[in-house]
Amino acid sequence: MQSSEKSSLETFQTETIRPIIKSKNDFIMTFFTNYKEANKIVFENEADKKLKIEKLLKSDSYIKNIFIGAIISNLNADELAVFQENKTEFSKRIIGIISKRIFDNFGK
Repeated sequence: MQSSEKSSLETFQTETIRPIIKSKNDFIMTFFTNYKEANKIVFENEADKKLKIEKLLKSDSYIKNIFIGAIISNLNADELAVFQENKTEFSKRIIGIISKRIFDNFGK
C-alpha cells in the first residue's frame, strides 16, 4: 500500500468512520452486553477480557456483520463508494476500533 493511499484511508477512518462509531457507542455497548450475557461469556481478568473480545469480533461473523452494518448504514452515497473501494481494509479497521472501544468501556 502506497503512502498516499494509506493516508487517504486514515483520513476517511478519522473523519468519517470514527465519528460514526463514537455516535453508535450506546448501541455497540448494549448489543455487546446482551450478546455476552446470552452466550454466557465470562471475563476472568483484563488480559482474558481483551483476548475474548478480540477473538469474538474476529471469529464470530454474526456479531462482526452486525457491527459493520451498523456503521456503514450511516454512510452517505459518496462515503459508501469510498468504503466499497477498500471494503476489507475498512471492515478490519471498524472491528479494531470497536474492539478497543468495547474493551475500554466494558465493566465501567
